[in-house]
Amino acid sequence: RVHMIEVQLELQQVGLRFAHLLGVELERSGKLEPALREYQEAVRIDPSLKVAVQALTRLQDRLPSP
Repeated sequence: RVHMIEVQLELQQVGLRFAHLLGVELERSGKLEPALREYQEAVRIDPSLKVAVQALTRLQDRLPSP
């Protein structure tokens, strides 16, 4: 049981890193809406990850309001 929890936490961290890095690459390539979704996913996974929160906030400020 403890091993399963450790595996779940590890997978969550992999997903977090992937979402954030994908957001960075999408933003660099000018694909701002998909980047926004990836940053949102990274923040959903770990709201305490400052770099993801900062990236999300920065990109939200760049995009026009709906």
